[in-house]
Amino acid sequence: LTSVTYKAYKAYNGVARKQWILDWPTQVVLSVSQCCWTAQVEQALKSKGNRGLKEYMKKLNMQLKEIVNLVRGDLTKLQRKTIGPLVVIDVHSR
Repeated sequence: LTSVTYKAYKAYNGVARKQWILDWPTQVVLSVSQCCWTAQVEQALKSKGNRGLKEYMKKLNMQLKEIVNLVRGDLTKLQRKTIGPLVVIDVHSR
């Protein structure tokens, strides 16, 4: 599990998030997504303060729209079970 999580973390910035979500197991996606969100919020605050958070909010909204569009497409049951909780977390993270 540790190895898979590490690989997913390293892959997070290398591909589009909507593809990355489909490439990894559900628990790994949820865990790594939260770790990356925390790091990105921290970076936005350190670099630009409140303005950085407002800019990051735009990115979060765009990511959420991409996931919603993904949900509207053809997905397997397992993919839907991954995306469902991620949408809830993403909505509450805004």
